[in-house]
Amino acid sequence: MEAIGLLAGGIAHDFNNLLSVIGINADIVLGHTTGIGSEAAAEISRAVDRAAAITSQLLTFSRTDSGTAQVRNLNTRLAEMQSFLQRLVGDDVSLEFEPGMEDYFVRAKWVQIEQAIMNLAINGRDAMPDGGKICFATSAVELGGADRVDTIDELPAGSYVLLSVSDEGPGIEEARHQQIFEPFFTTKEKGTGLGLSVAYGAVRRCGGALRVSSVLNRGCTFRIYLPRMNAASPIPEPCPTVGDAIGAPDASVLLVEDEPELRRVLREVLESDGYRVTALADADEAVRLVADGAGPFDVLVTDVVMPRMSGIELAKWVRERTRDIRVVMISGYWERAQEVHSDLCDAFVAKPFRAEDLSRVVARILDENG
Repeated sequence: MEAIGLLAGGIAHDFNNLLSVIGINADIVLGHTTGIGSEAAAEISRAVDRAAAITSQLLTFSRTDSGTAQVRNLNTRLAEMQSFLQRLVGDDVSLEFEPGMEDYFVRAKWVQIEQAIMNLAINGRDAMPDGGKICFATSAVELGGADRVDTIDELPAGSYVLLSVSDEGPGIEEARHQQIFEPFFTTKEKGTGLGLSVAYGAVRRCGGALRVSSVLNRGCTFRIYLPRMNAASPIPEPCPTVGDAIGAPDASVLLVEDEPELRRVLREVLESDGYRVTALADADEAVRLVADGAGPFDVLVTDVVMPRMSGIELAKWVRERTRDIRVVMISGYWERAQEVHSDLCDAFVAKPFRAEDLSRVVARILDENG
């Protein structure tokens, strides 16, 4: 699973760059054509959205680093997700939440745990095409001795938080209980087969275990065991995401992106917005340019993951020398927005994104800078 995860992650990361190129070019065509050409571009745009959802699953399945681990109350986070989960499963499925009476603190990279919860909700919804009920319940358990988990993942004795997700679907035959967590395995006519493997990997990376129990025609229950902690830790203020604004004419933008096709189309978008753009292939080039006195630049737009020197390192270096420069970071790893504090960057745009996403965020931070 780790080997397949590495392969899937590499493919998805490169594919997100291509999706950005395809989506932005489709937007450009939409803005300059009518009739059948416009309809074709709109269909391309919709296909990009569907493909983006698949790459998101691939990246979640593959990644081992998804933000900073935080200790949070699982009951509180479930309550915050309730309305979103209801929209996710649709009106035909009713959701029930049965939180335990205590505060259940868990240390986790919450992007991963939330992805696991969403995937289990979707799995339950798909098992009940005619509607039904999904129940989320939390409780505290003590593992050890006879209660030790010994069928899927062996956990050390201790205190755990148990999150149970139950549906009223047709159930899963026992012979498939081990197989369902394999990547790309699915019993559905449509789907990638990644949902349960994503959930499995997310839980394991948090030091927990995921078990399934089911009887044919009597529903299915997934149980997530996570080590219990004592208290919550503070959550850093994330880097802001996209917003609306007008922008500043004739501003100077330093664009750093190692993917040639994406760098070209991003430059076209920014220049069409009226900015003066210097486009470079890597952070080393940007460092040399700034060190030689080029600029001044009003905005730095940089990819996060680049060879040799990352976008985060570049932003730190540039900010030390040009305190007034605005910084926009872009990445296929959207959870990086939770890692990058607002004192380092002014906005974060997740790949794949559209032309208007980048235009709005650059305009907003320039407006804020006055």
